[in-house]
Amino acid sequence: MEKDTIDSQKLEGEGNLNFDELPAEMKVNVIISDILTTIDRLVDMRFALNKILAENPQMGGASEEPHIHDEHCGHDTEE
Repeated sequence: MEKDTIDSQKLEGEGNLNFDELPAEMKVNVIISDILTTIDRLVDMRFALNKILAENPQMGGASEEPHIHDEHCGHDTEE
């Protein structure tokens, strides 16, 4: 498994701790904390993306009503 340089850099910058020298329990806590922080950021980005797409439907975001291909939709349905 590749060494996580982001965690090492954060730890070394905050108290000159080396991630590789931490006890296993602390390594697990650091990794879990980073995973949860990443999930929080992804959720925030998803909300921001949904807001942008709702305000700009021409960008391909989900609309209120799905498009139904039929004889009245105004474009060729054959590919």
